[in-house]
Amino acid sequence: MEESEKKTLLEALLFLSGEPLTLSSLKGIVEMDEPEIKRLMDELAGDYANRDGGILITDVAGGY
Repeated sequence: MEESEKKTLLEALLFLSGEPLTLSSLKGIVEMDEPEIKRLMDELAGDYANRDGGILITDVAGGY
């Protein structure tokens, strides 16, 4: 799976979930290790921050 596809998958999971998702819970859903998930989530959060839109992705109390 390409990097962009992985970020798209993580983004979809965030919006489908009714609750914050931890790295551990994401690891249980996708076939990636926690450091890779953390890196991609940081990139995704940066993407949203640079969009100047009304939605932000942030790490709060260990969940996104």
